[in-house]
Amino acid sequence: MIKSLFIFATTVISQITVFGQEPFNKDWYVPLPLQSYTPPKDTAFKENKLIVFNILDQKFDTLQTENYMNHPKHKSSPPNNKPLSEMNKNGDIPDFTFSNVQPADQLAGFPNYPNSTVVKMFITFFNPKNNQNSFGTCSGIMIHPGFILTGGHCVKSKFDSSYAVSITVIPAYNLGSRPFGLTTVTNWYSFTQWTQNGNLDYDMAILSLSNPIGNASGWLDWGYHADTSFFTSPANVFYSFGYPGYDPIGNPVFEEGERMYYMTGNMDYWQSKNTMCHYNIGYQGQSGSGLFYTDSTNKSKVFGVLSHGNIFPPYFTCHCRMDSSMFNYFNSIIPTISDIETKSSIKNISIYPNPSNSIFNIDFSEIHYKEIELRVFNALGMQIKKASINQFNSLVTINLESFPTGTYFIKAGIDGKLVNGRICKTD
Repeated sequence: MIKSLFIFATTVISQITVFGQEPFNKDWYVPLPLQSYTPPKDTAFKENKLIVFNILDQKFDTLQTENYMNHPKHKSSPPNNKPLSEMNKNGDIPDFTFSNVQPADQLAGFPNYPNSTVVKMFITFFNPKNNQNSFGTCSGIMIHPGFILTGGHCVKSKFDSSYAVSITVIPAYNLGSRPFGLTTVTNWYSFTQWTQNGNLDYDMAILSLSNPIGNASGWLDWGYHADTSFFTSPANVFYSFGYPGYDPIGNPVFEEGERMYYMTGNMDYWQSKNTMCHYNIGYQGQSGSGLFYTDSTNKSKVFGVLSHGNIFPPYFTCHCRMDSSMFNYFNSIIPTISDIETKSSIKNISIYPNPSNSIFNIDFSEIHYKEIELRVFNALGMQIKKASINQFNSLVTINLESFPTGTYFIKAGIDGKLVNGRICKTD
């Protein structure tokens, strides 16, 4: 199985000019049109693999994976402060149908969690057929400190050869505000059923980030639910936050995707295997908005993304639901959230403080060894530090003061056995 080559990169790459990776200027970008329903290109197309585009190298690859059904569950962070149903200042949120878009900045506590997990994406597409770039915006949601869930069509067009070659993401963006800063994408991952066949049942993608900005904004738990009635039951309320843009056919939004809005309710019907819809209108720029459910204990979980809709009567908006195969593929790429931020990948080897702005202490005193060869790499695989440790010197100090912020990787050869860990350098 091939694992992700670049989980985090060390530096922001938006200043590198590679194909469409021009310096970021939000004025170049317009909300991506909401796509209409179209059937798969080939109904006999059965194969489905995970494809990755490495933005740093501008290369595609197809990944093989294995079944990760028993992979430890991902946890959301930080905890909710208040149920969303209690956050609407203007009255009760309807339970039986999806509402139209409402300004999210009118919610109490905005842009605190969970609003902080919503991201606006500024995407540069490249079309190899005509060698031209185009610029669009989509929505997405944080599902890990270093990963975003969004729509497949936000990284690969169904209707031409265009694909994303540069993506800047801003959590909780609102009317120019960037409360958690911005970062860029190193890899995007989607399915061949989408990238090659245009199958809306697989219109989904994840993005790995150059910096784990979710440590500041927070993230939501994510997964799948096999019972279709779970999504249509009036007892279950779902939320969708994103960045709709103005259009000339009745959209009440005039901020051209600059303001965060939300919709809430439950699904009305199933269009196909993983495509669920509700009877109201969606708008350009909302593509990729995360669909999440908040349970009675106030825990939120993402189950899908906004995919397509009908902008003329009869109105409907459809979301792509994650299924078990998608979950297994993505779960093989996204690292589990655990105590890895404070300890290495082997028990009893401590790293502290972690994160840190310069100094990291690695303590090997709780294990038995004769000799350790320690190396530190940046996300491009370049070795930046090296140290040898004997059994009489179990505490090692690493100084990254002169290096950029980001995530670095540690490889420790302990009596011939290799152990991996991570450290995160902050500002």
